Amino acid sequence: DETLRFVHCDGVNAEALRDIEIGISESLAGRSFVTGRIVTENDLLSDSKTIGAERLVGFRSSTAIPLTHGDKPFGVFQLFLSEPISRDEDTIKLIEAIGEHVTPIFRSSLAFERTLSSALTDTLTGLPNERAFYMVLENQLAESLRHRDERPLTILSVDIRDFGAVNSMLGHAVGDQMLEFVGEHISEHLRKMDFLARTVNDEFSVILPTANKATAFEIIERIKAGFEQNEFEISDGEGVVIALNVGWATFWKDGETVEQLIRAAQQRKRQAKSEEPADVLWFPKEYVN
Repeated sequence: DETLRFVHCDGVNAEALRDIEIGISESLAGRSFVTGRIVTENDLLSDSKTIGAERLVGFRSSTAIPLTHGDKPFGVFQLFLSEPISRDEDTIKLIEAIGEHVTPIFRSSLAFERTLSSALTDTLTGLPNERAFYMVLENQLAESLRHRDERPLTILSVDIRDFGAVNSMLGHAVGDQMLEFVGEHISEHLRKMDFLARTVNDEFSVILPTANKATAFEIIERIKAGFEQNEFEISDGEGVVIALNVGWATFWKDGETVEQLIRAAQQRKRQAKSEEPADVLWFPKEYVN
């Protein structure tokens, strides 16, 4: 069964309603979405079942107004009221007028969100991009500056060892697949609060809020161990273990600005590269350009 989700909520019980998913076939909003018509209910029977009566305490009625673009609905604007809704002609015209006024507002808001999301997303991996990384890091750094002794912060700079050789020998298509693989598998070993972005070329950057040096090292080891256990598949039965170069920097000890932290993390990453013995990557002959 298809569902609708409460995305933007305001007023009484707003927090209790936000992010709830309801079945289209069972709810007042769903009926409005399917029919493309305003639907009003004065007993809240259907929504008490789908939303939960405890979330609708204090409300006696609701009206659901379809938001359409052309003839196609893209959402529903639903009002919950403490008094019954009259069905006289003036009330119906008022509800219709509300729909006419809010529809272009929501349509513009959605278009803006899509544009913003596109501007902050790496098209290859689907991860946040460098711009998004800087925005989030500045925000997290501000929090750590306000609570210097109570809120540690660490960032990681990660890239793929010998990635240039992969592109040269196997082609950029395989290189792109490897970038997607790396992004997915780094993400698997992070905490929910952590932030991963693909910043440039084969470089990935990670923000670890509340993580001190010891916590950051645990996460780094977890990531590396995960890659040792999961080969990147070049073709059926043929794979390679990806090795990562990782640098880290902690707030205060390594810097107090975005630039200082990034510089320190990248410097440690370069040191990690120089300390590793030179490797030769071997691939099956038939896969080499």
